[in-house]
Amino acid sequence: MSMQFHPFSEIFPLLADADLAELADDIKSFGLREPIWLYEGQILDGRNRWLACQRVKVDPQTRTFRGTEKGALALVISANLKRRQLTFEQRALAAARIAELHQGRPEKTGTGAGLTQEQAAEAFDVSERSVRSARKVIDQGSKPLQRAVETGEVALARAAAVADLPKKKQLSAAKASQEKPEKANPAPDLGEFLTPDVVADADAADRRYVESLERAAKDSAGEIKRLNGLLTEAYRARDRYMNECAAMKKQLQAKDREIKRLKGGREAPKHNGESAHA
Repeated sequence: MSMQFHPFSEIFPLLADADLAELADDIKSFGLREPIWLYEGQILDGRNRWLACQRVKVDPQTRTFRGTEKGALALVISANLKRRQLTFEQRALAAARIAELHQGRPEKTGTGAGLTQEQAAEAFDVSERSVRSARKVIDQGSKPLQRAVETGEVALARAAAVADLPKKKQLSAAKASQEKPEKANPAPDLGEFLTPDVVADADAADRRYVESLERAAKDSAGEIKRLNGLLTEAYRARDRYMNECAAMKKQLQAKDREIKRLKGGREAPKHNGESAHA
């Protein structure tokens, strides 16, 4: 059974052959976990799953998206961004392809369902400059150069820089520029300046600096010890004061009880108002 791929499905790259083979083995062993999305009779999302099923002769499950064109594009973007770990180059190329859809180029889909370059850059977390570079690679770059960028073999900026060359020379030029080592500046000859006296003075200055740090460390340690002693004495004085206050409070409470007792004993007995001689 043959199926066509919807243009929206081609926004994202196909898996490398080794990864596709691994996916096929997984489907053969455990079945297809996620059905393939169809739209307008074409594969919208699931090109890799479809190809893997064809390899191992598994009849894939499908489901049809019946929403709008913009909804179909949103489904493709959402599913791939969540499911796949895309590199910076892959995200930039995908953003450029979506921005192309927005322009409605007749040689492609003729649709305005895509995003602007600014929107695509934001959606795929890349800069607009990167989207423009990716657009240049797509428009002017050879297929081998585009695949090299897609797989991470060539950096996007490097590919955009060589896209103006004849297509047969682009890939080799991009690889050569990346492998070319940068010329290192020769180390200056300081022999005439580093005389034995200069080196000895520098060593002596270093020793004095280290000794000053050691003295400062010792002084700091002594000061810390002295302050800790003062703090300990302050805690002890505080504890003594609190104990004395507690003892005085108890004494005052005892005195107060004694005063109340004495006052109660001095009160005259109360009578009913009748005379004893009545």
